[in-house]
Amino acid sequence: MKKSEKAFIIVIVSTILLIIVQLILGQGMLTHFESIEKRQITEDLMEIENGIEWNIKGLDTVVKDWAYWDDTYNFMQTKTSTYIESNLIGSTFENLKVNLIIFIDNNGEIFWGTAYNLTTKEMLPLPEGLNVHIQPDSTIFKSCLDKNGLSGVIILEQPTIFSMYPIFTSEGNGPPTGFLMMGRYLDFNQLNDIKTVLGKNFSIYKFGVKKVEGESFHENIYVKPLNDNIIGYAVLRDVYGKDALVIELIEPRQIYREGIVHVFYFAFATLSCTILIGVAVFLLFKYGIIKDIEKVDRELEKIGESGNISARIKVEGDDEISNMCKIINDMLDKLERAQEKIQQERISAIGDTAKIIAHDIRNPLQSITNNVFLLEKKIRSSQPIQSDLLQKLDSIKLQIKYLDKIVS
Repeated sequence: MKKSEKAFIIVIVSTILLIIVQLILGQGMLTHFESIEKRQITEDLMEIENGIEWNIKGLDTVVKDWAYWDDTYNFMQTKTSTYIESNLIGSTFENLKVNLIIFIDNNGEIFWGTAYNLTTKEMLPLPEGLNVHIQPDSTIFKSCLDKNGLSGVIILEQPTIFSMYPIFTSEGNGPPTGFLMMGRYLDFNQLNDIKTVLGKNFSIYKFGVKKVEGESFHENIYVKPLNDNIIGYAVLRDVYGKDALVIELIEPRQIYREGIVHVFYFAFATLSCTILIGVAVFLLFKYGIIKDIEKVDRELEKIGESGNISARIKVEGDDEISNMCKIINDMLDKLERAQEKIQQERISAIGDTAKIIAHDIRNPLQSITNNVFLLEKKIRSSQPIQSDLLQKLDSIKLQIKYLDKIVS
């Protein structure tokens, strides 16, 4: 496999691994954003709870002021109508924004009380079921026997916040002449006032009317993502410590959507940068490194095919590849010098061998020359002269001269 192919595979594998890491990190980031939006809606629900609690405390302050008032104290003693005509009129309900004002004697009996519709501005009978809450053996009545009084939530015909105090003089002296109770319905108008102050659009309904489902994210608070919204529920307990009301708050999943956008842009930017860097590294590797290596490979291949070790690789630049070329050229220099040395030693060996051979040939050649001379002399002295033998001897002498020339 070529280096360029390996580099390409490394870039692809690295990109895939990065995508996997981004998916894991993205999921973790989205989980974090989910936690943030849950925490946000939990804080909003707690703010609504505090808003209702603030209303209860405000009502508690009003009731205590009225209960610790000489006029109220005297009214419960004298039972005169002047107090009623002066104070218990429609404008009083409207100014105090209360729906119930009830005066109770020390026996738990209602001395005077009425309900008021703040929308239609008319007096109404007291709601059914109220007597159960103010009986002498009731929790509310027993809790108001001292000066502390009691306030909270009760469920009448509709959810109601109330406050009840014993009636004392303006200086707080007694004994109490009875009890004063005021109530404020958590109806449309009252909830709108709270919504306006808090800037939250929520709903309140009796516990059990709607099933509360979701993840318990805080004490008595449940959160449930639903499509493009997130729903939060807060359970309010009544004065008896029982689950009485459920606050429902529906908010758009703005934080989660922004989280998705942030994760997308982060992943896109990171992946884009990685791909660009990978492509740049691959191109640099292919055309900056592999190209030089391939060039060296081609030059070495030419040297190998030609067998000309005197050829050299062209050295360019001052990097690792140029250093490698220098090393190869040094190696070729050494090979060339070694080959020249071998050639010289071979020539020297041939010369020495030739001397030995010439010496070995010259001795018998001299003997052959002498014998040819004697044969020629003998043939010429004989009669008749054999010319054909002389011709052969002449041929032998020519060969002897040729051999003598070689070994000389």
